[in-house]
Amino acid sequence: MFRSDPQHTGVGYSTTNPRGELAWKFKTGGWVQSSPAVTGGSVYVGSIDGCLYALEVSTGRERWRFQTAAPVRSSPSVADGVVYFGSNDGNLYAVDAETGREKWRFKTRGWVVSSPLAVNGAVYFGSLDKNFRAADIKSGLEWWRFRTEGSIISSPAIGNGTVYFGSLDRILYAVEAETGKQKWRFRADGDISSSPTVTNGTVCFGGYDGSVHALDAKTGREKWKFQTEGQITSSPAAAAGAIFIGSDDGCLYALDSKSGREKWKFEAKVQISSSPAVCATIVYVACLEGNLYALDAGSGQTKWKYKTGGAVRSSPAAAEGMVFFGSDDGYLYALR
Repeated sequence: MFRSDPQHTGVGYSTTNPRGELAWKFKTGGWVQSSPAVTGGSVYVGSIDGCLYALEVSTGRERWRFQTAAPVRSSPSVADGVVYFGSNDGNLYAVDAETGREKWRFKTRGWVVSSPLAVNGAVYFGSLDKNFRAADIKSGLEWWRFRTEGSIISSPAIGNGTVYFGSLDRILYAVEAETGKQKWRFRADGDISSSPTVTNGTVCFGGYDGSVHALDAKTGREKWKFQTEGQITSSPAAAAGAIFIGSDDGCLYALDSKSGREKWKFEAKVQISSSPAVCATIVYVACLEGNLYALDAGSGQTKWKYKTGGAVRSSPAAAEGMVFFGSDDGYLYALR
């Protein structure tokens, strides 16, 4: 799923690190801003052309495509042989992972850009109609909904029975996964489209106020805050005692997860909307100049970079010895 796991740590599960060589690339009919999900020998990704694609991991061969009525910016989540994803046509879709046949759809009154969280018998997702919902994973019937005062682009994360998500009303919410009852809320100084990560009892996220916030997962009390020089739409990754996150100021930051102290920063000098992925000792991150960078997680030193033909807003996914990501040039890339 988006950010790899239900806690949205952004940690990949590959045992080897790619060297930046092109294995294959697949052309869609539009920008690829959706982030890929990789499982069961397939990679699933959406495109601005309105399709969700299922491709063979090793070759990039198309297995099937599912057409919606509007761009697919939402990143898919795969659980028990079903792919869940949203579309700008206002629907959340459940599609058979093997065949691409629709199982059900849930209609909202706004774009579904938020990437769904499919876990524990439910699918959790937000919509631009300002509602956050939980739907039954098998039938698509609504369990509950939670109303906010802003559109929801942020993708939810879960930890210890609590779902965390941000809204463009400047609030990060913590609600009970079973009932949707609010446990606490935290008001930031800017809208929140960054998706939170849950790690070691802490919820981390970025905001349009340029701050990285770390909150106590049980109480919502702020533990620390780190200020950057630009808005943050990137979502954090958490690994090896560090929080990795990009900013519109053109930097990727590595922060100490306990104190928020800066360990290092990488200056791409171009807006970083993509969210970093960590795999073994490497951090992968992309930026609007069209490059994907592989950085040493301990020092921030560049190991290699790969240039695409368009801006990159898609977040990389590291799996099966490769790294996958989309570009505004319309391609999904697989590097080995």
